[in-house]
Amino acid sequence: MKTFVISLRTAKSRRVAAARQLEKCGLDFEFFAAVDGSCFSRYVNGFDRWQFRLNTRRDPLPGELGCYASHVALWRVCVDMAQPIVVLEDDFELNPEFRDVIAELETLVSTFGYIRLEPSERRRSMFKRLQPDSYDVLRFNDRILKYLSDPPLCMLAYAISLEAAASLLKASGTLSAPVDKFLQRTWEHETPIFALSPAIVRHADHAASRKSRNPYLLLRRLIYKALGEVRRYKFDARQLRLLGLRHAHADTFARQLTFNDQPK
Repeated sequence: MKTFVISLRTAKSRRVAAARQLEKCGLDFEFFAAVDGSCFSRYVNGFDRWQFRLNTRRDPLPGELGCYASHVALWRVCVDMAQPIVVLEDDFELNPEFRDVIAELETLVSTFGYIRLEPSERRRSMFKRLQPDSYDVLRFNDRILKYLSDPPLCMLAYAISLEAAASLLKASGTLSAPVDKFLQRTWEHETPIFALSPAIVRHADHAASRKSRNPYLLLRRLIYKALGEVRRYKFDARQLRLLGLRHAHADTFARQLTFNDQPK
């Protein structure tokens, strides 16, 4: 699989650091020039400001527009290449085992579609703790492939198949959330999200921005999120049936499957 690194042309220090790590691994990679936020409309059909505010309680930042467009553009590259690719944002730190894992990951990506390569653990609200956020699907060497019923934010590193890229492209025509929030809403793009554990790419920190406290927006957002959780539950139930699992605590489902096992 070819690796693409999303990076601004002007981010010279990040490019140097990224190239040093990937060259050390001996992997085939290419820098993909990040889209400028002012040009995002070339990559999407529209922008739903109200729904964006429901998702984030604020207006989009220029960098978020560019980030969204950059990932969309790479999904199109994946479709055009008709083969899986690895996508990295340029502020990564690779695990020493990155090369070996990537070399054996292509079959899994072709089967499962989207595999997150960065950490997936995060703090969850008390309500969300009532349901597992992940389910163990199979063992991959010394790692576990997990189905993420509640994917965390951030898209620092992932592998994606042609089919998953096409599915995401189809649903991403109207920008209504940052790209990682869009990915969280699996019931909208119909693409299940999986992850390797332990991860093979170090997670990056992101600065928070100021959010609106408008009472009307907060009420609408509460309803919007509640409806979203209902749709998430239905989507998860369908995916878990396809995987031969069911809703229960994730630890119950550690399955000793071989590398080439397929989901039921």
